[in-house]
Amino acid sequence: VGKTGVWLATEDRGVVRKTPRGFEVYDRAAGAPSSWVLSVGVDARGRAWAGTLRDGVFTVDRRGRIGRVEALPDPWILDVRPLGDRMFVGTQGGAALVDRRGRVATVAHLPDARVHAAFADGDRLWVATEGGLLATR
Repeated sequence: VGKTGVWLATEDRGVVRKTPRGFEVYDRAAGAPSSWVLSVGVDARGRAWAGTLRDGVFTVDRRGRIGRVEALPDPWILDVRPLGDRMFVGTQGGAALVDRRGRVATVAHLPDARVHAAFADGDRLWVATEGGLLATR
């Protein structure tokens, strides 16, 4: 749920946005890199970030334009979620925080490269991996 409606991640229809006017589909046929989306999150500007099975992350802005997120640790995405003014991306090969300008900062010292979730608590970042939990300051 975000400023631009309710978003759903789907296995074969990309991301779907429910608006008061109906449903909008953003999949491979609409120009997205993949129709298999595992996770979706909405940033503070109202852009949906769609994490695909093996084709990275694409965004959908308020006007429905599709963009790509570059320089992530791995194209196999497990989780995408807003954390404050940044977006967290967990992948099969590490994790990253992406700022408003698209700058990617990888998360270091992970107990395992397969990252499934994160939570921000004040100045502490909690990162859940298949091999354990990382807490940073």
